[in-house]
Amino acid sequence: MTSDHIFTWECEARDHEIDFQGRVNNIYYLVYMEHARYKHCKSLGVDFRELHDRNFDLVLIRTEIDFKASLGGTDEFIVTSKLGLMGKIRIVCNQQIIRKNDGKIMAEAKIIVVCIDRASGRPVMPDEIKLKLNLK
Repeated sequence: MTSDHIFTWECEARDHEIDFQGRVNNIYYLVYMEHARYKHCKSLGVDFRELHDRNFDLVLIRTEIDFKASLGGTDEFIVTSKLGLMGKIRIVCNQQIIRKNDGKIMAEAKIIVVCIDRASGRPVMPDEIKLKLNLK
């Protein structure tokens, strides 16, 4: 089941992210997506510190990314995030990085996350997380 809500976060390439070719280094695409997922979950009321204090951690288990084009040193961009439930315990997040000036998709990714109960070391899906993330 996938939520209909698409979260967006805007940013611009920063000097320290640019390689000698004048392009954003690939690792930063993952950083941008991670930050957008964090902001998305936070906007829905998921408090990572509070979850951790209760022995639950959301943990990345898989990333699939397709690089379509390169962001340059002056590019502004939007990162989208759309959450869904994959099976009973996995959260899937489909994301895109879109250059603002022309709407071109620069990268697309499928991210899979699970919630780990640190007491047992097992993956779980607490109902409160499903409710807050609007995953049914």
